[in-house]
Amino acid sequence: MNSTQFLETLQALNPVLGTSSEGGAFVEHFGNLASELDALESSAVVCPISQLRRIRVSGNDRAKYLHNFCTNNIKELAQGHVCEAFFTDVKAKIIAHGLIAATDECHEIWTLTDDEQPLVNHLNRYIITEGVAIESDADEVSFFALLGPEAPAMLKASGIAEDSNAAAGTCSQSPAATVIHVAWNETPTVLLATHEPQELWNKLLAAGAVPSGQTIFEHQRIREGFPVVGVDVSSDNLAPEANRVAQAISYTKGCYLGQEPIARIDAMGHVNRKLFRCNAVQTADAESPSDLPKITSHSTATADRFPALIMLPVKQSRSDQPIHAVCGDGQVVVIELCK
Repeated sequence: MNSTQFLETLQALNPVLGTSSEGGAFVEHFGNLASELDALESSAVVCPISQLRRIRVSGNDRAKYLHNFCTNNIKELAQGHVCEAFFTDVKAKIIAHGLIAATDECHEIWTLTDDEQPLVNHLNRYIITEGVAIESDADEVSFFALLGPEAPAMLKASGIAEDSNAAAGTCSQSPAATVIHVAWNETPTVLLATHEPQELWNKLLAAGAVPSGQTIFEHQRIREGFPVVGVDVSSDNLAPEANRVAQAISYTKGCYLGQEPIARIDAMGHVNRKLFRCNAVQTADAESPSDLPKITSHSTATADRFPALIMLPVKQSRSDQPIHAVCGDGQVVVIELCK
């Protein structure tokens, strides 16, 4: 992996750096958030992503095994396709969340986390005689996101993927990269894993992508409502509380770890709280911040009005009264829930 040259390339662009919870540095942006945000809306940006991990599940029984330990229907996931899923304990509490891609050689789990090892340990714990091997290769590859309406066209122009016109919910592999196509907030989104970050970066810039950082990636993730475990949801949350039922939970797949509580929730018709997408506006007119619900994630790409995620009681979400909340940095906001 030509990571040293790539880091030098990024440093030459004078990036604004942030620090992850694990102490690692990442690119927040390249000095002009407004232009990066404009490119997200009008063309496409390419973002190096530090908070992505990939777990490879191989062996003849891999589809059956994953099917038994996540919330989506992996047995019906055709080769070259992708689905979203939660991994839960027997009580349906969230252990991990991510995308599962069915490739030629294995199934890959792509998860937004600083530490994928708990999920690796969880899945390995149940292997007895199955023909399954589970390992992370996140230290061996670099991850990128290509976001924006022109993302498919730029991917095609770059020559990185053999099938550059693939639809959302598909994946492909080439010598240059493994590619996952999704659509976040109705915007084409391409996630890439590569052993040659410098080559991939150069090709995407040559195709017209604008260099961007994780601030824009987070902006789009939050607008989509794609949760990060340990930030937006945790082991205290039931999988349906993440509010990704349509995308990540199958009620027809049969038995799996955590299936019974999730089926009971379906029969009841609701959970008591959910993770909601919202737009937030700063305000000084509020009660004590300590009494307010907490924003779990919010975008810093815009200042006056910004997308955010918040865990709220379902009853409160239906109220006609203004909802005040507090961000992690202490600012008080009024939120408007997204439909």
